[in-house]
Amino acid sequence: MAQVKCYKGAIIRRSDKYPNFPYLVELTCYGNVYVKSVSDAKSVINDCISNYSWVFCQCGNSLIDQPVSITYENGNPAPGISVSASPNFSSSHCSRSCTTDADGKCSLSDLVSGKSYDISISPPANFICDPSCTQTVNASSSIVSFVLKFRYKLSLSLPALPLLSLLLQSPRRELSPIALSAFPSISLSRLENFIVPLSFSLPPPPTLSLSELKLISRELAFFSLEDLPKLAVSVLLFTFPRQPLSDAIVVENMNALAEASFEHHRRAQFSNFNAPPFICLICGKTFNTIDDYISHLISHVQAYEEPEE
Repeated sequence: MAQVKCYKGAIIRRSDKYPNFPYLVELTCYGNVYVKSVSDAKSVINDCISNYSWVFCQCGNSLIDQPVSITYENGNPAPGISVSASPNFSSSHCSRSCTTDADGKCSLSDLVSGKSYDISISPPANFICDPSCTQTVNASSSIVSFVLKFRYKLSLSLPALPLLSLLLQSPRRELSPIALSAFPSISLSRLENFIVPLSFSLPPPPTLSLSELKLISRELAFFSLEDLPKLAVSVLLFTFPRQPLSDAIVVENMNALAEASFEHHRRAQFSNFNAPPFICLICGKTFNTIDDYISHLISHVQAYEEPEE
């Protein structure tokens, strides 16, 4: 079936369906009419226009594409929205529809230029049209725009916030003057709580008589450095008051005396004083090192107690 002519917006086709009526006038929703000739087809079309005020929009230079644009209220495009155009005049199937693309745009094709149409959109759920979902326009090349707004908006009216007044205090505080009493005077006699008493008198050192020096095994006139170890033993037998300071003096003197004695005997090559075993002349114990021997002698001093009077 081939198109023969476009007449006043209507299509006249040649048809083989009915040999006696080879021409078809497409009235679309109003049905189709088969006629014998093209002149008969034009007569049918003119009759519909004059008697029924029909407008045909199947073909012809008077048909245009109507552009439509739909966006959301934030300016983003609204894709997938259905758009329809319904003519406000008697027509032969002049209603058109389209669906917006990713840019929120589509075109209603083959509208009769200058004729009035109701262009409507179907908003998605939870959206409404602003200001309306239908606009009445005369078909042209100008864009018909729609705006969608969200149906529900939460509007809260909050009372004014209370004014906050802050009382700032300086972190620095001035203390009232404090009167301090004079420090008490401390005399040496009041420092008795110290570990070592500071005020005491030492007894006079013991005197050595010739009879006491018999422990050395030589007469006093022949005393030499060789007799220092025996002299150290004699010193251990002297009585001293047991006080911390006197103990310290005796121990230090004992260390000095013993070291000097051992150094002398080391040089003189005397046995039992320059090589182990070292023999304690007080208790007879032997030691393999000089340090152990000296410590042992000091322990005799530390263990000694002054005899009671």
